[in-house]
Amino acid sequence: MKLIRNFLMAAAVSLAGFSAASAATLVVTKVEIDSTAKVTYAPYGTPISTAIEFNDAFVVFCIDLQHHINVGPNQNLNYVFKQVDLNGAGGVITQDISNKMGRLATLGRHIYNGPMDAFRSQKLTAIQAAIWSLEYGGSRATSLDGYTDGKIAQYVGISSIVGGAYARGLYSTDSNPQRQNMVIGEVPEPATWALMIGGFGMAGAMLRRRRVIAA
Repeated sequence: MKLIRNFLMAAAVSLAGFSAASAATLVVTKVEIDSTAKVTYAPYGTPISTAIEFNDAFVVFCIDLQHHINVGPNQNLNYVFKQVDLNGAGGVITQDISNKMGRLATLGRHIYNGPMDAFRSQKLTAIQAAIWSLEYGGSRATSLDGYTDGKIAQYVGISSIVGGAYARGLYSTDSNPQRQNMVIGEVPEPATWALMIGGFGMAGAMLRRRRVIAA
């Protein structure tokens, strides 16, 4: 019970902190990327496709295709939190598509922060490519790697949550081309926490039952 209580408290703090931050301007002073993998995305050439981390805290994926962002510390990039309802070209994104983009960004956050995986970079490359494909319409992103291409196709087919909200994004406060607009990988929703905790409880009960039978 103590472990579950501590887990719930940590989840509540994370959710509260993220909610509080969403009303403010975010000043980015450090940018890190997972890789420099690229995909071919017609008609935009071969943009870098990967997860980006702001300030060791926010895992994000690009909305823009033609801009760039500097990597490393000592930066001063200003963003505001908004719902993702416009793509990088100014076109309208439906709530359904935006929700799918948000789900992919959240999956990317978990992959980025999760245990090291031999295919992690390919998965993150595919998530970014799938976000672009959903955002601009059609599965137009391809790579030279069969595994990545398979993941792009899988991620493009992600479903939206029925009645789900728009994804949340970080939008530059000016037109500086070094400040790309991003979609944010969220922390799990409360319902997801409940399912995870319930799963832990069931696993614990099964282990306890097995110990009793063994005894």
